[in-house]
Amino acid sequence: MNASGEALDRWIGFTGAERWQKTFDAALSDPTSIESKKQRFASQPTAELAAALGRIHASLRERKESVASFQQAMKLAEAPRSDYASAVFFQQMMGLAADEFTVADLKASADAVMAAPGDPADKLFVAAALSDVASDRNDPSLIQPYAARALEASAGLTDARSKKLRTEIEVADALLVKKDQVLAVQLMKASMPPGWEQNAGELNDFAGWCFQHKVDMPEAQTLARKAVDLAEPGAEKAQVLDTLAELCNELGNCSDALDLSRRAAKEDPSDEHYTKQVQRFSELNGKKKAATGA
Repeated sequence: MNASGEALDRWIGFTGAERWQKTFDAALSDPTSIESKKQRFASQPTAELAAALGRIHASLRERKESVASFQQAMKLAEAPRSDYASAVFFQQMMGLAADEFTVADLKASADAVMAAPGDPADKLFVAAALSDVASDRNDPSLIQPYAARALEASAGLTDARSKKLRTEIEVADALLVKKDQVLAVQLMKASMPPGWEQNAGELNDFAGWCFQHKVDMPEAQTLARKAVDLAEPGAEKAQVLDTLAELCNELGNCSDALDLSRRAAKEDPSDEHYTKQVQRFSELNGKKKAATGA
């Protein structure tokens, strides 16, 4: 803001120092008020002003307005820009659950990112995000056209975030497209940090991933029990006990799940989630006993 308290620019999120600095420099290059930017764009529209308004709308969770601004930036730009197309994609993805946008909208903006020259990290981000949507909807068509292109474009990226996103894409491709659970588990294990098998949090993350995707759950249960022993008392142990309860329930042992959820609630009594889990598993256990006549 300026000395009068007028906002000059605003944005939300952090995806690394380099991108933050780029956004910050862009904001400093036009130290005029937001209202002034809107007035100037109305009379003399430019791609830079449209992009600035797009990130301002995004910071206010005004996703439709943000998408419209970034789409204007794409039209006004002298050449295709993957960063503008990626911004459209991100806002549409954030609005997907609220039915502000459709899967068709998402795929169209993903196609624009893939077609535009620019930062390969944009393509990687889009493919990884679509991997999550594809996993949630069990829809291979949402990743199949994009995985190979994103992995090829990002082959030279070695930073930690890019490596993580590449793994997410490869795992989703193995699960949904190749239908190879063994490969997916191998890829996940290979991506885990050194010493992960002796770290309660890392063990819990892996066991939770197995539960989420319904793969290798007997081993996940064993690893989650190990994590319970390693976890610090309190919130950390409660989280691991909760994961183990879900695995036990999925594998057909509701009685153990109920006991584990009670232990989790005692470890972290301030978290209402565990109280709700006790109620849930109590009801499931009761139904099981009624069904078996026990």
